[in-house]
Amino acid sequence: MDRANRNSSAVFWVRHVVRAMTAEGLDMPALMRAAGIDPAVLDDPDGRVPSDKVSALWTLAVQRSGNPAIGLSAASKAGPGGFDLVGYAMMSVPDLRGVLERICRYVRIVSDVADMEVVETDGGVGVTLDLRVIALSVPWQRYAYDFMVLLTFCRWVLARDLRPAWFEMAAPAETDLFFHERMFGCPIRPLSTRYALFFSPADAALSLPTANSVLSQFHDSLVEEKMKRLGLSQIGVRVRDEIVRHLAEGEPRRPMIARLLGMSDRTLRRRLEDEGTSFGQLLDEARRDLAAHYVSRADLSLGEIAYLLGFNNQSSFFRAWKRWFDVPPRHFRTNLLKKCEIGIVR
Repeated sequence: MDRANRNSSAVFWVRHVVRAMTAEGLDMPALMRAAGIDPAVLDDPDGRVPSDKVSALWTLAVQRSGNPAIGLSAASKAGPGGFDLVGYAMMSVPDLRGVLERICRYVRIVSDVADMEVVETDGGVGVTLDLRVIALSVPWQRYAYDFMVLLTFCRWVLARDLRPAWFEMAAPAETDLFFHERMFGCPIRPLSTRYALFFSPADAALSLPTANSVLSQFHDSLVEEKMKRLGLSQIGVRVRDEIVRHLAEGEPRRPMIARLLGMSDRTLRRRLEDEGTSFGQLLDEARRDLAAHYVSRADLSLGEIAYLLGFNNQSSFFRAWKRWFDVPPRHFRTNLLKKCEIGIVR
């Protein structure tokens, strides 16, 4: 998936949102066009819709309906298909906590602007959701809908009326949340600085009737393959590309690269850890590979190379080079040029 298609939501998710709003009596083809979304995109099973346009759609729907709880009723009746292939991976884990962990792991298929994380407090196990702002603000109703769909899935897979411990959200102070409390079946904590749904430790440990370790591995492999196909995996490759692109501007920092990739610094760190690497390791490897290339070029001085690699001074570059290649860069260059002169290196 190229850069133009990042910061987007999957069509299968947008399709469910459109159905929920249609159930509210809204003219969704007209609203989609007003939000800059071609209704025909809903027919593309692998299509993606820019997240800003999805937020614009939510904003228009709230304005046209005048309903602050728009979508909740439909979300509470949503079937397991709302998560597409990710739903199968969520179904085959051992317990409710595993469901939360799987959606956090694979949420990029649903929306690659979504940052989800399992969190624990003294009173519960929860999951947070952050839809990173790209250009437009994200209506809080979009968060409420997303969490209701997740809760409905959890209720379905457990085959019970699961009631969370509490729900945190950043709704305006004057909002009447009676309907939200009835639908979620738990206290709502408004004016929060985050969006998070918490369950009791006992509920988080509830076993899934659909748990199956063999199917779990199979479904995980299918989801991982789809992530590769959509360009949503191997974040390390994308990070390295950005590092190389910005090295000459000075040593790039992880928060800056995270912003360029449209994610939070915390999310980038976690995704790199999932791939068994780190930002520091990728930075070091990118510098090492570029250094070997630059030193082979007689038209670049060592000072210029240090600058191109983002080092503050030549001393830092020399120390790094000695660590990489165990010889000073001048000796390396001299030996390389001698080999070139006698035809060993072409």
